[in-house]
Order: sequence, then C-alpha cells, then structure tokens
Amino acid sequence: MKFPYAISAVLEHYPYLSPQQIIDRMRASFVSVPCRYMYFAVPKAACMSMKWLLHDLEAGGSLPIKWTPAYRSGIQVRENISLPSLVDLDDDTQKHVLQSPDFLRMTIVRNPYDRLISGWRDKIALCEPGFEWIYRYIKGRTPRDDSDLSVSLEEFVKCLATNCDMRTIDQHFRRQTDHTFFTALNFSWVGKVERMDEILRQFQLHLGHAEPLQLRKTNISVKFDYGMIDDRLAKMISKLYQPDFDVLDYDPNTWPSTAAQPETSVPVERFRQEIVQRNLRISYFWSQALKGRARLPSGSGH
Repeated sequence: MKFPYAISAVLEHYPYLSPQQIIDRMRASFVSVPCRYMYFAVPKAACMSMKWLLHDLEAGGSLPIKWTPAYRSGIQVRENISLPSLVDLDDDTQKHVLQSPDFLRMTIVRNPYDRLISGWRDKIALCEPGFEWIYRYIKGRTPRDDSDLSVSLEEFVKCLATNCDMRTIDQHFRRQTDHTFFTALNFSWVGKVERMDEILRQFQLHLGHAEPLQLRKTNISVKFDYGMIDDRLAKMISKLYQPDFDVLDYDPNTWPSTAAQPETSVPVERFRQEIVQRNLRISYFWSQALKGRARLPSGSGH
C-alpha cells in the first residue's frame, strides 16, 4: 500500500506506529509554504506561546472555537490556527517541505526534568479533565470535595516506568524525540525553551522581519512542590527519557533544585485542592453535556 510521502518517511524510522497514529500526531505540525517554514509543536515546551505567535503572524483575528475541557485556551484547538499540517499537503509539497534547504523545519524542546514536572503539575497534580484515570489507577479513586488526595511526582514516575510506553504515551509526557519523529523529519533548527530569545531571532531572520518577534505572556501558573527530585528519582526519570537527554543534549546529572514556595494570598495546598475540585466539576458537566448531545435526534441542528 502506498502512503503519502511524509507518512512513508516516518514509517521507515518508526515502524511500530500505524499510519493513523502518525497522521494524528502530525496534526502538531504547522506549515507555511509561502513563508517556507514548518513548526512541530511539543506540549509543555512553549507550544502555546508559539501557537499564539503563528496565529498573530497569520493575522488570525479572533478564535472561532474558544474552549473545550481538554484545552484551557482556545489557541490549543488545532482548527483555530489556519496553517495546514504536513499531512494536509500533497505529496510533492510534503517532499519539498522535508527536503528543501530553503525550508525552516523547526521544533522547540525542553529539559526533560522541567517538562515532566510541568506536565505533572498541570495535568496530574491538578487532576485536569481527561487525566482522572491516573488517580483511579494509582489511588483507586478521584479526589472528593473533602479530600486532600494527590498523586506525587514520584508516584507518577513509577506509574510511567511500570505501565507506559514512553514512545506512545499521552503527548504531554511522551519522549520529545518520539513525539516529533526526530530521526525522520530532518529538522533544520531545534530550539530550546531555555534560550527563547535565540529561537525568536532565528525565526525573525528566516521571515525577514525588521522588527523583533514578540511572544504573548501565557501559561503563568502557581508553582508548588517543585524541589522533590533527589538522586534516586532523577535516575528513574533520566532512564525513562534517556533518548531525549542524549539526542537533545541535556545533562541528566542536572535536575531542578529546591525552590522556595511562592507567596500567595491563599495557602498553596488549598489553592491546589480548589483547582482540582474545579477540574472535576468541569469533567462531570462536560460528560453530562456529551450524554445530552448523544440523546438529541439526528438532524436537530444542535
């Protein structure tokens, strides 16, 4: 069976994936043929800031789809960015994007320790909609209104190590080298979150803009329990993400040090519990809305 050029290129290096899995993951790519660039988004690696930048560069205007429970910001809804993905293009254009020396093929990566902590804090510790199963799997239940139930970073890492394929797990925790099809997509520029100014300068030069590119201020969150990585846990994490450390040139012997708790008007743990309860209610009401939609007669127009 003949597949599109990009799918065939990926299958050659990642034969354990199905063509549909590749197509679905390719939705994280954003291609501008006129401006000769492709950006492949990595969750928890400045992807929201970059999506806003692409939206603004493309004069996107207001977002037609505002929000879903899986996305706290409408910019994370793929349909809200007008650029096509790589697999939306015809074969000749796919080949041109991946082989032309004039094309900027860009992705942005992040220190695996910091990225894992950020994903755990937002998705797991706060029980974000769609991640309730982690609580049920590790704790046997989700937090109740009067519960301080939480999943620690160590508990989550052990769950990853014993139950998950890091090549295909949820995109927020998937290894970056697997998520981006790193060995197949011939990236010409791999930026690091830790050097965003360098990324923006490179992108500005490619686009030929006279003025520096500016990112919107996004994704500001309260930090908590940041300094719980010790040598033992670091070894577990570095083993899980070894290809990222090796290929992306991050030092597995350097992990985040203990950070002081931020000063807030509400105790941090109380704040966390309130966000967890909000997320659980969002999940419940959304599930009820989906059940109600399923009961609507076809052709109702709703």
